[in-house]
Order: sequence, then C-alpha cells, then structure tokens
Amino acid sequence: MPVIDSSPGPVGFAAFAAEARPALVRLAQANGRDDDAEDAVQAALAGVMRAWPRLAGQPLSHLHAYARRAVTNACRTQWRRYGSRVVLGDISDTLVEGPAYEAPSYEDRAALREAVARLPLRQRTILWLRYVVGLPDAEIAERVVCAQPTVRTASARGLRALRAELAT
Repeated sequence: MPVIDSSPGPVGFAAFAAEARPALVRLAQANGRDDDAEDAVQAALAGVMRAWPRLAGQPLSHLHAYARRAVTNACRTQWRRYGSRVVLGDISDTLVEGPAYEAPSYEDRAALREAVARLPLRQRTILWLRYVVGLPDAEIAERVVCAQPTVRTASARGLRALRAELAT
C-alpha cells in the first residue's frame, strides 16, 4: 500500500483520492446502480476534500472509513433523489462498441441475495469486506477478530457454498 502524505494541503488529498477511488467505486456499485457509482464517488470525495484540513493527520484506516461512509451517504442521497423517477430507456449499450453488457435479471439478483443471506454471519461479513469494500486480508482479520488464514478459508468456503447453491 502506498504511503499517503496526510498533510492538510491538496497534495495529500490527491494521493489519498487516487489510492482510495477504486475501492470506493466498487462500494458505490454495490450500493446502487453501476452508472451512478462514479457520481456518488465524486460527490463523496468532494465532501472529503472539504473536510480534509481537519482529517489530515488521522490514521489511514480512519480516512478510508470516513470516505466509505461518505460514499454510502452519497448513494442514499441518490436513492432519495432518483428513486421515484421512471427510467424509460438506457442508451449506454448503443454507445459502447463491443459486446453489450447484460445486467443480471431481477430473479438472479434476488437468488444471489437469498443465497448470501443463508451464509453464516462471519462468511457473509468476510465476503462483503473483501469483494465489495475491497479490504486486504490483514484488515479484514483485524475487523472480524480472527487470523488471516481464517479469512482466506472463510472466503473460499463462502464462495464455494454460493456457487453450489446458485448452480442448482
């Protein structure tokens, strides 16, 4: 992990934003629509930038937690703002060359949600922290209070259980 200059100036924020952005986009995609994820991350990073003078100097894990919370709040704002609007069509598939992206059907997403809900709490938590939030094994182990090999084992078993259940 790169060292982030947490000075109060714009250089420290720019380095933090560049390093944190991929994980924040994944989190926003998990919390809302894929095409709104970038907007939510931009709004969240704008808020983090405004708060940067008082956040600078905090441990990196605190900065990431603050940014994740800001993205979650930005997604909630989008849900409220756009949730009641009807989308008549999506032209993004016609603008992108190459194979069209097919979003999973409602039934597929519902089946995945139900399968994940049947996993034990620890496996669910580890899968969420690893694949949605994008945390490394060491930080997951610290949050779940277990050893790193336990994180890897629980992740592998959880994925195996999901694959087996969704294959039927």
